[in-house]
This record gives sequence, C-alpha cells and structure tokens, in this order.
Amino acid sequence: MKRRPQLNLRDFIGFLFLFRHLIQILFHFIHCDENPKIIISIFIMRHYIELNNMDEDYEGLKEKIESFYGQPFELILETKHITKVSYVMVIDFSFFLRYLKTKEPHLTYTTILVYSEYIYNLLSILFTYLARPMAPVKVLYFESELKYIKTYYP
Repeated sequence: MKRRPQLNLRDFIGFLFLFRHLIQILFHFIHCDENPKIIISIFIMRHYIELNNMDEDYEGLKEKIESFYGQPFELILETKHITKVSYVMVIDFSFFLRYLKTKEPHLTYTTILVYSEYIYNLLSILFTYLARPMAPVKVLYFESELKYIKTYYP
C-alpha cells in the first residue's frame, strides 16, 4: 500500500498563495471591460528567508530584501530560530520600510511565521505604530499549533 506524501507548512502556504492568485485572475477576467486583459500574476517570485541571530544577520536581511526589488515578489519570513532582536532594530526597520516605499512597489504580499510572543508583539508595534506595511502582511503565531492569524494592511 502506497503512502501519500505529507504536506508540510511551507508547501501548504505555497498552495494557498497559488490559489489566491488564481482567484484574482478569475475575478479580474469576470470584471474586465470590453477588451479582456488577464494579468497573470502566478509567476511572482516567492522568497523564503529564515531569520537567526539578528546581531549578525540584520544588515544582510535589509540588503537581501532590497535586492529582490526589480520584479514583483512575495516574501515568507521564518522566525523559529530568531535571536537577539532589539527595539532599536525594530525602529531602524521602520525607517527601512519608509525608504522602500519611495521605490517602485514590487512587494505584493508577506507572510511571517512567528513562534515567540515577544516577536509577535514587536511586529504588532512595528506595523501598527511605527510604519504601515507596503503590502498586506500576514503574521501566523504558533505555540504548539497555530494560535493567531493577524493581517496588517497598507
């Protein structure tokens, strides 16, 4: 008897993104004017970044995100092993987000996987009080299982 392959969380999120884009294409096709123009957004690049020691990786993270600009992309941030995050970094990142808003918008969606209440609260402060996101940001907070889903809009 063959076993069905297990679907991990990362693949599941990928399927959700694909499904969301298919719905957008169908919605656009149904509501278009006389000359139908289908915008194919399935080919948006999806970048996965795992955050670790932020003392060492913080500047590299900003450079990496800025290097993705040039074509539309989605971002998935994994924070399972994140360490050494400070309020100063959060404030600096809010200035970085404001800088990115001056560029042509290419970020279409962000998903952040969070496993610490401290990081969840820092993200809440960042996107509520310091800087509005450029594109929708979905924060998934896990304890032993999925506990909260919070979406921040531009």
